[in-house]
Amino acid sequence: MSNSISFVGRLAADAELKHVGDNSVLEFRVANNVGYSRDKQVTNWFRCNLWGRQAERLEQYMTKGKQVYISGELTLRPYTTKDGVEKMSVDIRVGNLDFVGGSGSESQDQPAPRTAPAPAPQAGPSVEEEDSLPF
Repeated sequence: MSNSISFVGRLAADAELKHVGDNSVLEFRVANNVGYSRDKQVTNWFRCNLWGRQAERLEQYMTKGKQVYISGELTLRPYTTKDGVEKMSVDIRVGNLDFVGGSGSESQDQPAPRTAPAPAPQAGPSVEEEDSLPF
């Protein structure tokens, strides 16, 4: 890597898995705060791309608010807004990604996969059904 970068930040939104030909790419944004006190902090935003099988395996864990350590190759991509203003996007081709903390509401030991909400609990068996239970 010629333009190496490493940082810790939080996912700004759930990652999105896309397919480019036969390859998979996981796209996500990471916010990184820099500064020594809350009123003097600046937030840097990075657009990140993770390619290949690792992208497919990690997609379910990459949810908004997760804290991650990223290292990879930095590229600057110029673009023009709808208003004609020229801006620069900081993109990272991720070489290494590690989970370093929780989102605050989950256990920090193991990242929790994204799942559909659990179905609402149903009422227990009726009196007639209880007679037919094997125990």
